[in-house]
Amino acid sequence: MGNTGNLAILVLCLVVIIGLPVGLVAYNITGPQYQFNNAVHSHMENAYNANTPSLMKSELLLAEKGMHDLGLTDNMYSAFWSWDKTPEKRMDYQYKHMDSIISRVDSVQIWYNANYVNGTPTNTQMTNVYETMMDDQRAFIQEDGWSDWIAEGAFYANQHVFLYTAVLWVGIIEAVFVIIALVVCYKLLNG
Repeated sequence: MGNTGNLAILVLCLVVIIGLPVGLVAYNITGPQYQFNNAVHSHMENAYNANTPSLMKSELLLAEKGMHDLGLTDNMYSAFWSWDKTPEKRMDYQYKHMDSIISRVDSVQIWYNANYVNGTPTNTQMTNVYETMMDDQRAFIQEDGWSDWIAEGAFYANQHVFLYTAVLWVGIIEAVFVIIALVVCYKLLNG
């Protein structure tokens, strides 16, 4: 095969090496990632940024509804491999966790209703207490990462296995094409 054939193979390898990951990322961003963000994660962010317990609760309920709307059932895991399927990665735990956040927000709402009259605190120190309580809820929503991480993993592991395992098979394909490209480059440089 001449230099022209080797150059064509090299160009093909470079297109695959660059195009495959770029294509997968583009597909994920415009497809599954958008779908999950629209149904679930955007509501988690809205809950985090909410300034009242009632708004925070309504957004958390919308996030939980989004999980159900995406078809995430109690028995799904946020893991693909059997040895990685442990109880803290099951959707039933995700739903219990969401319910515990909502329960905590309900407690803040009860406190808010008891200490605020017409949106004004009955005591000036209550404003600081209220802000601390809301910050505690925000920390719970985003403690060591977002609280919807199980749902996100379950969404990919159960409905987009192709993308969930993409790192493994794309790595193998990329390695093969890099080796081919290196061999072709060697042939081109050494005649």
